Amino acid sequence: MNSPFQRHFGTNYCPTHEETHSIRALLVPHVDEVARLESLIRDLSAQRDQLKEHIGLHEALISPARRLPHDIIQEIFLACLPTRRNATMDLAQAPLLLGRICSAWRAIALSMPLLWARLHVNLDYVVSSGARIHFLGEWLERSAQCALTLSIAARKPPDSSSAVMDLLIKSSERWRNLNLVHLTEAYLGKLHGVAAPRLESIEATESGVENLDVNTLFQGTHIRRVALVRTHLWTLLPTMSWDHLTHLSLLTYFPSAQPTSSSSFVRAARY
Repeated sequence: MNSPFQRHFGTNYCPTHEETHSIRALLVPHVDEVARLESLIRDLSAQRDQLKEHIGLHEALISPARRLPHDIIQEIFLACLPTRRNATMDLAQAPLLLGRICSAWRAIALSMPLLWARLHVNLDYVVSSGARIHFLGEWLERSAQCALTLSIAARKPPDSSSAVMDLLIKSSERWRNLNLVHLTEAYLGKLHGVAAPRLESIEATESGVENLDVNTLFQGTHIRRVALVRTHLWTLLPTMSWDHLTHLSLLTYFPSAQPTSSSSFVRAARY
């Protein structure tokens, strides 16, 4: 684009008073043209956005996800669950995240009891909010009659968590796998005599329990797997029923722990 002042572009030249007026007059039509083009761009951008929205609404109707059979979606949902731990009450993770995508997926997620059959319960976290306690009850209801795999952890005194423990115990007849983390004897005392006929495995990690009698914790159980991690073990053998036990895992680092000879295990397992 030619200009009578082109030779001065990129220099330190200072126009005279008359040249300044000439430059301003020269720029008027160009400024007007820029304003016209910007207005045109705004109009075209608005038209483009309307067309893109129109296209997007129609493309959503024909998206592959809408045509997936429900049984395939259910398998995908199950594959979204964590594999090395239980699900948590986290809105950013499955299964809760799956119910926040759309109403159709939420309906599918709520119709799958198996999706809600595994849960990690941090008693300290849940008990700090009445809404969380209520939602824990909803979670357990969503699992319907499925066998439950639960991990329960706590560091605070049990008095503040009694309501949550009572809520969990109501589902004890459906417990299949139970992992107790950092639970003291006061917590485990609430589990004594609880009916858990479907319980197959129990793991206690850093529970700090002096006398852990697995057989008296629950009624009517046929526990096949026991894992005790960093807890007192030497009182276990005299109290454990080995009739149904197929897997036993023991790990401790307590310096006060009395060593248990391998012959003690052999004698106990023999009967």
